[in-house]
Amino acid sequence: MSSFAAILHLARTYEVISQSEIPELAGLDIELLTRCVSMAQTSRLDAANNFRNALKK
Repeated sequence: MSSFAAILHLARTYEVISQSEIPELAGLDIELLTRCVSMAQTSRLDAANNFRNALKK
């Protein structure tokens, strides 16, 4: 997992998770998502295109 972002889950405390707990999104690449969210801070279009292109692979 990259050092700049983590997806967290609230149980009694927050825990880092590596994949979605939503069954329909279990295959979602969390690293890709965090990169694109970070990228969207400067260019939403580039972030969306990057995310879409990666999903096609």
